[in-house]
Amino acid sequence: MARLDRARRLAAWGLVPAGAVLPAAVAAIAYGWDPLSLAWVLPELPTLPMSAVMLAALAAGGLCAFLASRAKRVPQVWNAAAGAAVAGVVFLLAARSLPLYIVANGVITRSGQSLERVVVRVYPNAAGARLEVLRGNDMIRRGEILDFRGAYPVRFLREGR
Repeated sequence: MARLDRARRLAAWGLVPAGAVLPAAVAAIAYGWDPLSLAWVLPELPTLPMSAVMLAALAAGGLCAFLASRAKRVPQVWNAAAGAAVAGVVFLLAARSLPLYIVANGVITRSGQSLERVVVRVYPNAAGARLEVLRGNDMIRRGEILDFRGAYPVRFLREGR
């Protein structure tokens, strides 16, 4: 019983939350998303297409924590932790499909304004894309709309070419 109790606590308070959130946190850090940039994006999430999947994945992670805390045997605890890791991967895949980007270093507007570290939401159209600024910098303010003409905008925003 003591082993089961330790496994429940470890899974419910450590493994399950880490498994549900860690994949997305590691990916965010790898792509340069700092906490302030994420905070500017949060109000936009309800309007985005994959936000329901993201919320469902977080709810599944919470359900896994509940199941881990109520497990009758140790293998059930580990199954709940594995389920939370799967929910975290689903959350990550849904988050990667969102049209939100941090503009790479070296990207400038026609007027010469730097877009470095600006967070934008991309609205693709036939001519290129419309970019809505969610987090600006010293030259570009939140709420400004920028037109992008030409090639695939996502590659340009990420790589500056």
